[in-house]
Amino acid sequence: MEDGRTLDLRRITIRLDQATRDGDMELHLLTNLPKEMAGAIEIADLYRSAGASRRRFNNSHSGSTRNSRRWDIKAALFGFCVGLLSYNLLATVVASLRAVHGEKKVDEEVSGYLIANDVRMNAPGLDVMVEAEEWTARYGGLSAEEMAIVMLTLARHVDLRRLPKAKPG
Repeated sequence: MEDGRTLDLRRITIRLDQATRDGDMELHLLTNLPKEMAGAIEIADLYRSAGASRRRFNNSHSGSTRNSRRWDIKAALFGFCVGLLSYNLLATVVASLRAVHGEKKVDEEVSGYLIANDVRMNAPGLDVMVEAEEWTARYGGLSAEEMAIVMLTLARHVDLRRLPKAKPG
């Protein structure tokens, strides 16, 4: 990085059954997500589904002019990035819950949908009650380790009974 810091990344190689239009038989992805947060297969599947979404998006706009298509692709990429950010947020929350309440309990009993829904429902109220500057002052300067301690502290106060996973059948 330009400021002298280093960035730890993993490279994930996807071997293709069919060559790309450029003749490549492999794709290489870089990620800074830790293995325990997202495995190589999960990241590859996410990339694959993003590619399918991008193709559907491009096909649905095939009649657009060249200039507007450029903006369509930028909008699709922005949407993908927002989705990836949301996924990372959910994965961080779930990892915190696992660390505090146990992996098995969280994986078997807690609904990721209800976690995401809880964030969606409560975020507007937090926006009204707490100014952005307060969030930045409190959390903006924390290191990753300090933020992890905050996440674990908050996870201790989560009542998992409010987030039950749906039972099959």
